Amino acid sequence: KGLLAWQRWGVIMWDEISITKDMRWDSKGLKWKGIVDFAGEVSIMVPNGLADHVLVFVFRPFYKGWIQPFAWFGTKGGASGTVLVELVTKSIARLFQAGAITKASVCDGFSTNKTLYSHFGGSGTEDGVNSMLHPMDPSVKIHCLHDVPHLLKCTRN
Repeated sequence: KGLLAWQRWGVIMWDEISITKDMRWDSKGLKWKGIVDFAGEVSIMVPNGLADHVLVFVFRPFYKGWIQPFAWFGTKGGASGTVLVELVTKSIARLFQAGAITKASVCDGFSTNKTLYSHFGGSGTEDGVNSMLHPMDPSVKIHCLHDVPHLLKCTRN
């Protein structure tokens, strides 16, 4: 609050990590932990079962020295491109409602992320479009970037 618009600019990043399948009862939350859970944030059907991945979203402002994880979801396999479209759109919108302005997005080069970018009009080709319009403020461009360490890891492998 009280910051100029350029001081609220930042980048949204997401990645999935592999986890061990495990189901435990959370006596404080009174629910099972370790199952597929999108917390009611997606409108399409997703596979049920034990989660074997976690999809994590973080925000990092350009002009501050902190990073803030703000959402995580248990998934079975990788989240599909359709699910990512919904989650990324909602994430950008909710960050905007909280005062943060997303100016860039960073993810690995996995095929579901490429599907997400193509849904928003990004081509990923050398002469193509590498940005999308902000869902809450069409005057703002969000630049679509790939995470360099992931690119190096893929090249190595």
